[in-house]
Amino acid sequence: QPDPFSSTIPHNKVYFYLAGYMLAKAIQDGHLLDLNLTKSFAKHILDREILISDLEDIDSDLCKNLKWMLENDVDELYQTMTVEVEVLNERFTKELISNGYDTFVTNKNKKDYVKLICKEKMTNEISEQI
Repeated sequence: QPDPFSSTIPHNKVYFYLAGYMLAKAIQDGHLLDLNLTKSFAKHILDREILISDLEDIDSDLCKNLKWMLENDVDELYQTMTVEVEVLNERFTKELISNGYDTFVTNKNKKDYVKLICKEKMTNEISEQI
């Protein structure tokens, strides 16, 4: 998984372009590559659907907690449709939907919450790199 903060490095997109070009050339030439890519990043490359189980490579505790939410009653958790994000050693809360601070996760919308968290962690955080 690319580091979400690599976008702060000057000319970072050039490095990602070069790495992608080299990977494509190796595949095109039939070379076998021993790469350690997260499932979600590999799925982005292959344009495949991202699943909650793909989050385990990035944050196994979060993955376990989200699976717990899907299997249990969450109405009493009082979790809002937000996610806590850390950027350059500063933590802040980000809304996953408009009015997310005031929208609680319920048994009816918990699947949407899990999908939004997965999208945030595996796609939005690295959107500049992919």
